[in-house]
Amino acid sequence: MIKPAATEQKQSADDLQEVPPEIMQAEALRLKGQLDEALRITLLYHNEHYEHVPSLVMAAHIMADAKRFGIAQALLKLASKLVPESSLVWSDLGFCYQEGSDWKEGEACFLKALHRDPNNAMALNNLSQLYVNIGQPMKAINCADKAIRLDNSLPDAHYNRGLAQLQLGDW
Repeated sequence: MIKPAATEQKQSADDLQEVPPEIMQAEALRLKGQLDEALRITLLYHNEHYEHVPSLVMAAHIMADAKRFGIAQALLKLASKLVPESSLVWSDLGFCYQEGSDWKEGEACFLKALHRDPNNAMALNNLSQLYVNIGQPMKAINCADKAIRLDNSLPDAHYNRGLAQLQLGDW
């Protein structure tokens, strides 16, 4: 699953456009696992609002939940062109690359997200996971520690830190 969903993270006006009720409804359905209906609603909305970033991001989240990371990636690439300043979009795109084992592109996207918002705890968390996956435990710990300082309630950041410590032999 892409973390965080568009409606689960605080957004600035610069990050994404206003989220309409239809897309909020699709998010509620997505969270219940009703992906087909969530996608149907999102695509109906997006068909008439084809450059609406929240509907692109929602469709990407639905595709990622369905393990269709290639489609999610394509949707997020378009969103990144429409709102290149969005830390959320770059972080989500990085997650898609990471799920496809394209570590270099994933890292680049996470770094773009953090350049736009150094306090994006989820981007730091995901970057920490990427560093664990590629065997760079010190970088993983650094990112996890920053993510934890920003949001101590992120269980994945604690988990990634623990995995990185194990990689270093710190039992």
